[in-house]
This record gives sequence, C-alpha cells and structure tokens, in this order.
Amino acid sequence: MTNKDSDVPVFWSRCTLSLCLVVVLLCIVFEAWLMASEDTIQTSLKNDAIRLNLDSLQTTNLQLDLTVSLTYHIVFFISMFFWLFLVWDAVMTFNTLQIISINVFNVAMFVYSVLQLLQIETDKKNTARLFGDDVDVLAYLDPQGFTVSRMALPVCTGLFIPVFAYLTVKLKADFGWRKYRIAGGDKNIEQVFIWYHIFLLLQKFSFLFVLSFGAINSILVASVSVEPPAISTTVAVTIMILPFLGHHAARREKKILGYFVVLVYFALIVLCSYTLWFTLHAWQGYTSRDRRNTYVRMQNTLLMYAVVAILVLIASAVAGGFCVWNYGKGLKDALDKEKLRLRGEQQVQEIDLDE
Repeated sequence: MTNKDSDVPVFWSRCTLSLCLVVVLLCIVFEAWLMASEDTIQTSLKNDAIRLNLDSLQTTNLQLDLTVSLTYHIVFFISMFFWLFLVWDAVMTFNTLQIISINVFNVAMFVYSVLQLLQIETDKKNTARLFGDDVDVLAYLDPQGFTVSRMALPVCTGLFIPVFAYLTVKLKADFGWRKYRIAGGDKNIEQVFIWYHIFLLLQKFSFLFVLSFGAINSILVASVSVEPPAISTTVAVTIMILPFLGHHAARREKKILGYFVVLVYFALIVLCSYTLWFTLHAWQGYTSRDRRNTYVRMQNTLLMYAVVAILVLIASAVAGGFCVWNYGKGLKDALDKEKLRLRGEQQVQEIDLDE
C-alpha cells in the first residue's frame, strides 16, 4: 500500500482500494450464487431430458445452451478479478490515466450484468420451448434467491459508477504531483510519460479482451464439430506473456525488444482476424435451425469481443511504437531517479513552481 514517504496522500487511495475490494467481493458472491442456482436448474433439466427420452439433437442443444451460459459466467468472473487488479495497479503506480479508464470499465461491467439478466430470461423461454408441455419448466427455473442474485449484480455495479467517479477526482488531484515531480516540470518528459502509461494500460486491456474473445470463439468452433485450430492456443499463450515483455522493454528502453513486441502485436491482429473469419466461415451455411439459434445467440457477443480485441491490439501496437520512438528522451533516467528517491538513496530535487 502507498505510504507517506511517496509524497502522495494515502487516504483516498485506501478508500478506493477498500471500496473496490468490497464491491468486487459482493459481485463474486452474487455471481457464484447465480451459478449455483443455475447448476441446480441444469441438473433438473438433464434429469427431465432423460426421463422424457428427448432425441439426441434436443439433448445436444440443451447441453450447448448450458455450456454457452457457463462461458459467459467465466468471462464475467475473469472480468471481476481483472477489475480489482486494474484498481490496485492504478493506485500502487499512481496512474491517473488508468484510474480514469476504470470509469469506462465500470460502465462496461454494469452493461454486462444487465445483458446477463436479459439473456437468462431469453434462455428460460428457449428452454421452456424445448421441453414443450411435457414439463412445467418455468415453475422451477426460478429457485429461491435466483432472482435476487440476478438483480443484485446490476444494482451493485450501477451504484459503484458515480462513487468511483467521485474517487477519480480525488485521486487525480493526489497523483498529479508525482507525475510533475518525475518530469521535473519538463513538458517533453511529461508527454513521454503519458505515452508510457497509455502503452501499459492498453496492454492490460488487450490481455482481457483477447482471452475473452478466445474463450467465446472456442465454444462456437467446437459447436460445429470443427477442431479448434492451434492458432487459438498460440494467441492465448502469447497475449499472457506479451504484457511482461512490453513493460520490460518500455521501462528499460530495450529498443530491439520494443520493436519485437510491436511486431508481435501486429501479428496478433492478423491471427485474431483470421480466427474470427475461421469461426464465421465454419458456421456459414449451417442448416440446423436449433444450432443456428445458438450461433445467433452468441454472434453479437463474439463480434463485440473480437472488434474490441482487434482495436485494442492496434492501439497497443501504435502506442508501443510511440514508446520506442521516445526511448532516450529522459523517461528512464527520471523513473530511475524516482526509484532511488523512494529508497532514500537520492535527495529530492527542488522544483521552482514560479518558473
């Protein structure tokens, strides 16, 4: 946790971290509650499917719908932990830009929770239609607490949006001094510092959206009995390693490594675009109406994650290029001096605010 030796006030930082931790833990509890309720429902549906001797296509469609639902929950869980990491990382590194961007992410989490609520309602109707009049599905698709857990997520994430916006104003005021001190009042170094933070921030978002796109894409590819290409695994492994390489290159100003990271981001753009084309092509002309419904159900989500992932990858490559261009302009020395100052190994440089 930040302390007074960093010259940055800690009160609002501690409030932000504490509140975010509470909100994320509540969301995790509500989402786990929702998944547990759905698991109870799924067990009942599978037992009814066996009892009613549903044909193989109906059983497959039911299992596929349950798999799709689980995938959405997993993506939401990953987003929650990423949410907490973003706040913690922003506070620990006094990253004003990241704090501001989290406000957009808060809205995205709220929208996702609302869409999840609507999707569950759609799934209930589709499942009832699958079983017809043989089972009163709607009678047990809403066990005790299921509605509460669904409604709690949008409420929790929605209330957090204005609260975090207020905290952002407070943190921006606290963190602004550190950036000014590192740059020593030099506007050129301030610009370099901004590009450095933009690049690190975009790398984090590319990690989330590329992995989420890969998870949803793998379900659709497997649904048409097409073996997922090895390229998906390559993309997933690469995007997990690349942020560490990118950070090391930008912080230590390793030019060759920096160029390599930028090239890999461009390669990932090509690979993600090909993966999206592969999935859409695999489903083209697929005639099974029920299976097509599964594709239609996931199509918008798939395209949303794919487009955002590709755009963030493009932005990461561009920002990485600017970082490489800025090597040697004083940021590394300024950050090294800041590190020594925090260790007590270097005296604070006096800055004349009247200049």
